[in-house]
Amino acid sequence: MAMTDNLTIIVLTYNEEKRIQRVLDSIKSVTANIFVVDSFSDDSTVQILQNNKINYVQNPFENYAKQRNWAQINDPFCSEWVMHLDADEPANQ
Repeated sequence: MAMTDNLTIIVLTYNEEKRIQRVLDSIKSVTANIFVVDSFSDDSTVQILQNNKINYVQNPFENYAKQRNWAQINDPFCSEWVMHLDADEPANQ
């Protein structure tokens, strides 16, 4: 699959150190426009994001809908399409 600039992938995280690398590995070849909104993880999620040079911000979690809407509004990329991906969605096992 060719990489595109017309797509942003938004991922919400909280303590996803066991899964986030697999998610990043599976989407990096699709687009460079990866935006993670972390809910102040207290594990190594943020360090993994930093090591992968992923654009992320932290925002307090109130509920899923508010966090997802906040991510959409604060998306720093101006791409035509936006995809929301949960960090715990199954990938190739």
